[in-house]
Amino acid sequence: MVKLSSGGDIEWETSLGGSLGEMGYTILETPSGDFIVGGGVVSIDGMVLGRYCDNPYYCNGGDAWLIKLDADGHLIWQKCMGGYDHETIYEIINTSYDNYTFIARTTSEDNDINNNHGSHDFWVVNFSEEKITGKVFYDFNENCIQDSMETNLQYQTLIIEPGSHVVQTNQSGIYSLDNLDLEPGNYSVFIDTTNSIWQPTCQTSQTFEITDHDIFTSAPDFGVTSIINCSDPKIEIYMPIMRSGFSNQKIYVKVINNNTATTVLDSAYVLINLPNLITINDADIPFSVNENIYRFELGNIFPGQNIEFTANAKVSSNAMFGQNLCLEANLYPVDSCIFVNETNSYDTNGGVSLCNEPWDKSSLSVDGICSNDSVVFTVLNAGSGDMVCYSPVRVYIDGELFLLDSIRLNSDQSRIFSFKGTGQTWRLEADQHPLHPGNSHPNAVIELCGDLTNWTPNLVTIQYLDNADPITDIYCGTVTGSFDPNDKTGYPTGIGSFHFIKQNQQIQYKIRFQNTGNDTAFNIVIRDTLDINLNLLTVKSGISSHESKFKISENRVLEWTFENILLPDSTTNEPESHGFVTFSVDMIPNLDYGSVILNKAEIYFDYNQPITTNQTIHTLFDFSSEFVYPYPFISTENKIELYPNPASSFVSVIYPELTDIAQLHIYNTWGKKLYQIEIEKGSVGYNLSLKDYTDGLYFVVLQTKDYLETSKLIKHKISSSFSE
Repeated sequence: MVKLSSGGDIEWETSLGGSLGEMGYTILETPSGDFIVGGGVVSIDGMVLGRYCDNPYYCNGGDAWLIKLDADGHLIWQKCMGGYDHETIYEIINTSYDNYTFIARTTSEDNDINNNHGSHDFWVVNFSEEKITGKVFYDFNENCIQDSMETNLQYQTLIIEPGSHVVQTNQSGIYSLDNLDLEPGNYSVFIDTTNSIWQPTCQTSQTFEITDHDIFTSAPDFGVTSIINCSDPKIEIYMPIMRSGFSNQKIYVKVINNNTATTVLDSAYVLINLPNLITINDADIPFSVNENIYRFELGNIFPGQNIEFTANAKVSSNAMFGQNLCLEANLYPVDSCIFVNETNSYDTNGGVSLCNEPWDKSSLSVDGICSNDSVVFTVLNAGSGDMVCYSPVRVYIDGELFLLDSIRLNSDQSRIFSFKGTGQTWRLEADQHPLHPGNSHPNAVIELCGDLTNWTPNLVTIQYLDNADPITDIYCGTVTGSFDPNDKTGYPTGIGSFHFIKQNQQIQYKIRFQNTGNDTAFNIVIRDTLDINLNLLTVKSGISSHESKFKISENRVLEWTFENILLPDSTTNEPESHGFVTFSVDMIPNLDYGSVILNKAEIYFDYNQPITTNQTIHTLFDFSSEFVYPYPFISTENKIELYPNPASSFVSVIYPELTDIAQLHIYNTWGKKLYQIEIEKGSVGYNLSLKDYTDGLYFVVLQTKDYLETSKLIKHKISSSFSE
């Protein structure tokens, strides 16, 4: 499409469509000075969204295609209409403000078309714009006006008030919301640039008005400019399946220089460090190897560019069922500007006071090995400066705190911590200086060292890994045989049955799916309703097995759409019948201890009923202070049961018939008694109302003259995706 001046000079031009054939037949200037273009579309890629037929090679034709551009040729919206056969728009007229009629040709009789009389019919459609849309653009000259060469920015977060509707700009830099979700009235939209390199060139908050649901609402546009010139990289690595003794198991790697970057990532390369039990045989791109470290050259990565590659690996037959194997990927070179300079305050247990001195250029690393049935950890100061303060060191065995110590090391000095291997899972953590750049939390974990009869599987990932900085990613998978093909895991997985984790962490979720039907799956949609204790503004979609489109919808719903995925069924091609998505999200800052985070996802295969994954649970716990149970132990005899658990409004406490009067108590995590009632002899259960309790962890204690029974209860508000 080309716009010419009155003298025939080109003012602007733009290409619209995908990889196949599109035709434009009509164009109309709107009362506001924008343009609506009509024609036909065959492609399903590029800028084309919403084709009725998702495989052009199986269709009998293309869809009618409507596109709206602003006065400078920037895309506002596009829409495909039609059926299985062929439609083309030939003329558009404006019937009233923001109401239009087009005339087209159709050969379909499904989807949008009714009562076709046979072969080619006229098709007349009246339509109106029923969306609230706006955009975010890179405002180079900072004049709050999108000039002809200023591009839109994807994945920018905005909030519409009242109602706290969170929206993100799509791949075209457009944000939108169905105006049926908002009552007529005045609204404000706020652009959130927290912890980013962008600052608005327009007002941070702007207003708009909805006068009628039948009238299109143009929402404010936002210009932003970069605070600094910096790349904005991120790397992810994932190995969805680890099977002992099998070859051709895929490792997925994704590297991005986000379109929010303002500089090129020059001569980029990736180093992947693998355990001895995993070997890469071949990959999509060339690599070199030095012992267990594999180097992949990527070249220059421009803003908005991402590079994905896979490697085929073999897992040694010596890998034990249930063993955790960890893969680490690091992206180079590193721009110092990418590190968010947050204060990395450390736990104060062990008697180490917080260091208030400026950063001393120290930088700690932790390595761990099993040497002759001894667990050996090495803490090294790899920085250029000597430590001016002591830093805490913590050692855990199977998730329980075993030792508190502290270190102060000169540059290039190390200290070794050695313990007799017990076969359990050992972990050592050492804290960086609080003003150390980025978000580094050095730690190492050793399992299967010593007497293997003491080993408990799946404890490596119960606490955080050292991969919070964007140029490092660590994935620790579990060696398995068969497994649930549609599942969800949140890392760190947490300690114990209630999955205790620390405050103010990022949780990385992995959702796996498999086509276990009897035919190819053409379209797959995954929907995940985010828990209210997670910060929606920090959601980042990660690596996926196949190309997908990600968006955040109303009511905190995350959605991935795999269009035309053509996923084979497991009986036809088992290795290729699997898929996955990943995403990360931060907790709401400074949540109360005892707060609970629940999450699960729904997976839609074509038009079938959704498959619901397992529910993940995380409970916030204060590891820096000694936890005191209200009684000295939690019984393992299971004399009482709680149902449901987690619960939102009530819980039924079920126990054996009482032979005498008993006392029922409720305690919080600090040991404070919140409730007490005497229960009569002969009782077998009691219904407890939870309406006056905040979300979190509680202890239900039943005390009789013969025994004392304690059980954990989670109170959690149930969202629309959950029910009791």
